[in-house]
Amino acid sequence: MLADNSSPTDLSFTRHTPDGDYLVDIKEVTKLCGLSRASLYRRVKDREFPQPIKIGSLTRWSRYEIADWIETLLRDRPPIQNAA
Repeated sequence: MLADNSSPTDLSFTRHTPDGDYLVDIKEVTKLCGLSRASLYRRVKDREFPQPIKIGSLTRWSRYEIADWIETLLRDRPPIQNAA
């Protein structure tokens, strides 16, 4: 059940744990990050992306870890050069 107009891909959406974190599947991760499944798993293998959490046969990621990864990319990107 979604409160307001939030969706599972909205990084401000909270449910499940007291601190607001929840687990997302590969479909949601690819939506959040704009990566293909192959690119995502390559980055996981190379330790360039948060490691998944295995629950039996399920593979899930922490929404907070995904948000932190995105924030790091934004923070660390080079500044835009203005053409003079």
